[in-house]
Amino acid sequence: MTEENYEVCIELLIMIALVIIVKFFNTVFFSGLIGYYSEVFPTPVRSLGCGFTLTFGRLGTIIMPYY
Repeated sequence: MTEENYEVCIELLIMIALVIIVKFFNTVFFSGLIGYYSEVFPTPVRSLGCGFTLTFGRLGTIIMPYY
């Protein structure tokens, strides 16, 4: 292997590590946010918000393969 291949490999490993770290903190943040919102908002508002987000999330997963 040449030195250029090692540089590409190191850059790829750094990028993968950063993506894993960002996904971890994203998951932790949104888990905490869900717990916070369940205490702040009343049940009817919370259920309406969850329904909208689930609906649009599923529509996004259906539409996304066509883009």
